[in-house]
Amino acid sequence: MATARKRMPNLKIVLAAIDKKYGKGTIRTVSEMDHLKIKRVSTGSFSLDMELNGGFPCGRMIELFGPEGSGKSTMALKHIVERQKDKSSEIVFIDIEGAFDPKWARELGVDLSRLKISQPDTGEQAVDILCKLVKSGECDLVVLDSVALLANYFDLEKPMEDAEKMAGRAQLVNRGTRGIQSGLNKTKGKCTILFINQVREKVGISYGSKEYSPGGRGLRHGTSVKVNFRCGERFPPERDKQKIGQVVYFRITKNKTGAPYGTGQFDLYFRGKNRGRIDKLKEIITYALLSGIIRKSGNTYSWNGKKLGVGKNKVVKALREKPELVKKLIGEIRNVKKEENNKEVKSNGEKTSKKRGRKKKVRKR
Repeated sequence: MATARKRMPNLKIVLAAIDKKYGKGTIRTVSEMDHLKIKRVSTGSFSLDMELNGGFPCGRMIELFGPEGSGKSTMALKHIVERQKDKSSEIVFIDIEGAFDPKWARELGVDLSRLKISQPDTGEQAVDILCKLVKSGECDLVVLDSVALLANYFDLEKPMEDAEKMAGRAQLVNRGTRGIQSGLNKTKGKCTILFINQVREKVGISYGSKEYSPGGRGLRHGTSVKVNFRCGERFPPERDKQKIGQVVYFRITKNKTGAPYGTGQFDLYFRGKNRGRIDKLKEIITYALLSGIIRKSGNTYSWNGKKLGVGKNKVVKALREKPELVKKLIGEIRNVKKEENNKEVKSNGEKTSKKRGRKKKVRKR
């Protein structure tokens, strides 16, 4: 106690000197910093929202990556739709690929009159635009599509027979992530950055995963959430029928704001009357089945001992006519998820307390 009393006056002097040099409130208690509380906005997918505890975290860097046709850009546009529900939101789409389709975006529900877009010529220009938007503090969301196509000015001006600069993209992205993080700290996390990334294959690898996402380690460390998307089977399964959609699988490979390695799936329609939509009810049933809330015996589905139907399509059809039952099912899923999160917190606390109370054994000679 005596040492603590001696330190207090010295610490106050140091804090006063820091505030004088860098501004008042440079060092504060966590309870005084409201922007550290994580706010979330829906991703557009029920199962992905549940695994991320409510949606993508605001004021963070997020990366969506996967192979072609896995739904990365579509999920980014779905998130833009959720963001635009706030009428005051400012959103910018940096289209490096030049593949932005206004018709598809409109069908997904994006208000094009409120979406700003930029198509930069070089990687340096794209990163500079992104950093300036973040540091301005006026943007709520910036989407960059995609990291894999960020190219240095010198590489673009070189003849094709000249070798590409070693780790040029990684250096560019690393420098950009440092500037972005500085801007997020300055603006107290007002802007969210959504990176869309592709996958590449390593050459000469005979063991382990051959795939990697371009951008270097700076992007891997800078992002708070990384979601890996994979395209699954297309439906209907009959060969002679035209495909109207596909199953999209996801895996959260990194999550600084919650538990990582969550998995899930949803049905995405790309043709027909449901074009551009995710079948939410089917997604809820699938998530409840994977969580053990709905039981499946053979082809029969049951919930709390009551039979829902035979076959998934019939269960979906039956629940569409009972919206009150769907609300109860969603409520039970959320309660189960909360209990799981509380158990994880308690178990982690018990582990740390046991480690602290553990005594070292002294070997007798």
